Amino acid sequence: MSSVTKITAGVKDLATVWSGLGKLFGLSGGWFAVAVIAIAALVAGLVWAYNNVEAWSDHLRLFQPAFKRLMLILLEETPAGK
Repeated sequence: MSSVTKITAGVKDLATVWSGLGKLFGLSGGWFAVAVIAIAALVAGLVWAYNNVEAWSDHLRLFQPAFKRLMLILLEETPAGK
């Protein structure tokens, strides 16, 4: 079986699973609704981890100043209106 055939079969299987999840939850939005639910679940998991896992929240607190500096640098160098 070629790699293209394997990829095609995998995509078809994924479409079947996503469609089944949509039907399971009674979603008429199909793929979009399942994607929104998946993103919401990811965000909920990250919030839970921040509140309940000390190492995770410590790492995020350490990362915050560096991220803030990066955003300030990027915003300063970006011309207004572009």
